Amino acid sequence: MNKLLLIIQREYMSLVARKSFIVITILVPFLFIIIASIPVLTSKLNSASSSLETVTVIDETGHLSGVISDNEQFRFIPLRGEPGTTNVKRFFDQSGESMSALVVIPANVLDSAKVNIYSKSTVNMALVDHVTDCLNDTLTSVKLATMGVPDLDKIVREAQVDIDVNSVKLADDGSESESSTTAAMLLGMVLSLITYMFVLTYGAMIMNSVIEEKTNRIVEVIVSSCKPFQLMMGKIIGVALVGLTQFLIWAVIISGLAVGLGIGLADSGPMSEV
Repeated sequence: MNKLLLIIQREYMSLVARKSFIVITILVPFLFIIIASIPVLTSKLNSASSSLETVTVIDETGHLSGVISDNEQFRFIPLRGEPGTTNVKRFFDQSGESMSALVVIPANVLDSAKVNIYSKSTVNMALVDHVTDCLNDTLTSVKLATMGVPDLDKIVREAQVDIDVNSVKLADDGSESESSTTAAMLLGMVLSLITYMFVLTYGAMIMNSVIEEKTNRIVEVIVSSCKPFQLMMGKIIGVALVGLTQFLIWAVIISGLAVGLGIGLADSGPMSEV
């Protein structure tokens, strides 16, 4: 048993003392924080931008140009267009940089339920969502009106029911407690990912350690003084302890960074209002 402990200690100390372990242990939490902060920073930058994007709306139906309303991010310029005659390239050439996107509402939009948005760069998802929301309600009302049933729009709205389904977990003693299927699924996915990363990363560590000792002929000396089972178990347990140490350090660093960022954001709120 003493030999097993010595192998575990040697494996643990040799891996922990490596520069790669120290660098990865320190940098990975900061990388996680940076990746998690990208959506928040992007959202803040977009909301902080005060410039309105000009979007031209070509309405080939003749009665939907004013449906898409302006908001704090987009200003829409409605134009009347003849069915099938819209020259997208000509509009962009004439507008230059003043027009960020072009919305074309085809004449058969009631039948096709398709609207095209053109842009020289990737179309802003906020623009897609806003155009979709504006046209969905209007086109639904127009279709209901064409059916000739009095107050059909009102009837459909009143007939719609939003069901709120609660997940309840029943224990063996009959007690009930609320449960979240989504949270359980996400937890399972996260644990599976952690297990996969653990096996892949630290399994490679064991393999590299065996190859290194075989190359340096250290394994011949070790095997002569202990059993192969003790050698392999010592390596596995040593690498497992290295992994647990790394995860604990990551948890402490990430928690500290999260608390620090939370306090910083809380303090910056009142200061910005002064």
